[in-house]
Amino acid sequence: MDGKILNLNALNNWGLLKTTFTGVNQNSGSIDNFGVIEDFNNSFNGVFIANSSVKVRPISGTIGGIIQNALEISGMPPYQFGSTWYKNANLTDAAGTYANGLNTFTPTIGMGTQTLYFTAKDLVNNCTKTVSIKVNIASPMIGFGGENDSKILLNNSPNPFSNNSMIKFCLPKDTEAKLVVYDSFGRLVEVIYEGEIIKDELYQFDFNAADKRIGIYMAALILKNGRTFTLQMVKADNR
Repeated sequence: MDGKILNLNALNNWGLLKTTFTGVNQNSGSIDNFGVIEDFNNSFNGVFIANSSVKVRPISGTIGGIIQNALEISGMPPYQFGSTWYKNANLTDAAGTYANGLNTFTPTIGMGTQTLYFTAKDLVNNCTKTVSIKVNIASPMIGFGGENDSKILLNNSPNPFSNNSMIKFCLPKDTEAKLVVYDSFGRLVEVIYEGEIIKDELYQFDFNAADKRIGIYMAALILKNGRTFTLQMVKADNR
């Protein structure tokens, strides 16, 4: 639906309702959602919807981060969503992974706003539809704050890697920190280091993923002040 929705009475959605309107829809009646509302431009923002299923609205995250509550889910809707989201409507160019049980999305795309696509399977009627979503990825707010953030180093090599990758970091201040690795579902894989950090000293740790599955991992350097660096790592094969 490309135009504005002006609802004066009752609107019940049982299927897939798509709206690409860039303004704000108006509703003086009632909207009950039992299917999937694809609200691409958040045009229903401020409009009351009795959502008993799924609403897809624009989401935001950071490079290397995990987006919580990726879909606006209410109750127990009879849908299963594709575990891979894509950059194209043909669903061939992967853009990240979605965890159905956790309702989280882990992007593998760079900074900027992009349109991504994923499947929504209606388990009752046994039909699958392609849904689009607007995703904005920004640089993470990390570090000590101020000019010190530009002096912080965190990387790994090689990336992508096969079985091992060396994680390196250097901080501009003495502090305490913890280096951990999560999988694409946000589950803790390994605590690599926890302790004191000496400023301007290069720390190097080998991440051994020989027994780990192929996929995306995230290294997180958590500082004593609670601020966090994140680094996306990709295990490409088991050679």
